[in-house]
Amino acid sequence: MVEMVASMLSGLLAAEMRVSELVRTAERAISVAETDALSGLNNRRGWDRLLASEEARCERYGHPATVLVADLDGLKRVNDTQGHGAGDELIRTAARVLREELRESDVVARIGGDEFAVLLVESGMERGDEVRQRIMAALAAAGVAASLGLGARNVAATLEEAWQEADAGMYVEKRARAAAR
Repeated sequence: MVEMVASMLSGLLAAEMRVSELVRTAERAISVAETDALSGLNNRRGWDRLLASEEARCERYGHPATVLVADLDGLKRVNDTQGHGAGDELIRTAARVLREELRESDVVARIGGDEFAVLLVESGMERGDEVRQRIMAALAAAGVAASLGLGARNVAATLEEAWQEADAGMYVEKRARAAAR
């Protein structure tokens, strides 16, 4: 009887260890699938998942949130004149600056070639604008020219709409910067 119970417990433990191993493998696969290899940030797939998750949380608890979109100015020119290695370094520098200027709870992603998105959780437009100004200064200090837009999620607008607002604002700034040159 004791041997039979010991054998059953051993089998149960082995099965539990295998399940834990499979869960870790699945988590690593999801992490790889949602991470941009160049910047180490979330990629578009990770951004979409995290944005949907935060939207559900905002709906449930009524929290505000802001979305910031940053587009690197002149990445194509850097790639064409200095090579793709220099362009890659520009992207890595922008990613580092963004991570350094954000809280641990905020989300940052590289959602396109030269475009980044930031989700400032539990932050209204005033804090979002403060972070936007801080990021602009930090990027400039690091030698990275960028255009930034900001959008707010509130009771009348979803995070998706805030993202669209931020994207539109970024393009307005980008056109204004281009016209000023």
